[in-house]
Amino acid sequence: MIELPNTNDWIVRNSDPNSLERIEAFFTDHAYESHRHDTFAIGRTLTGVQSFHYRGEMKHSQPGMTMVLHPDEKHDGESGSRDGFRYRMVYVEPATLQEIMKGKPYIDANGYEYGNMLGQPMLVFEGDLSGMQKAHRKAIEQDLTIIPYVHAMFSTGNDEDNRAVFLADDANQLNLVGLALRGPKKVVDKAIKGLSLHQ
Repeated sequence: MIELPNTNDWIVRNSDPNSLERIEAFFTDHAYESHRHDTFAIGRTLTGVQSFHYRGEMKHSQPGMTMVLHPDEKHDGESGSRDGFRYRMVYVEPATLQEIMKGKPYIDANGYEYGNMLGQPMLVFEGDLSGMQKAHRKAIEQDLTIIPYVHAMFSTGNDEDNRAVFLADDANQLNLVGLALRGPKKVVDKAIKGLSLHQ
């Protein structure tokens, strides 16, 4: 359990044991010591700057940026500004990702059919919302297999609700927090041009 270091800090946890573990939190300064998770931790910074040590480097996540922390990898957390930071995080069991890979494709409001989650091997790149939206448009033009993750999925706890909020999103300007692409390397490289490899 995280001990809150400041009276202004808070954490709200999902209380449903049958859905994915999710939190939303605010920290004014130092948030937590170095630790690990057994799960993938996928989060988005809502306000402020979230700074953390990960894979030997100091990272800084600003509002709208998405973080992906892999299982059993050490990280800590603190505010990168005087205003504190607020973020949301969802914790996904590796076995759950394997389950999702066997699921049905996602369909957006335009009727465009997306693929299931990718298996290994894969490369992970990072970018802001506009960068991901640009890659998304190029991927559709090139008929790549696309696996999108939109912000509204962070407020649901099951696949059915995920599909509903995905369908309700603006298909021409998806509020993306993550995007996976599959296809010929040269074509994928063109779609992700401008994005940097996730460190």
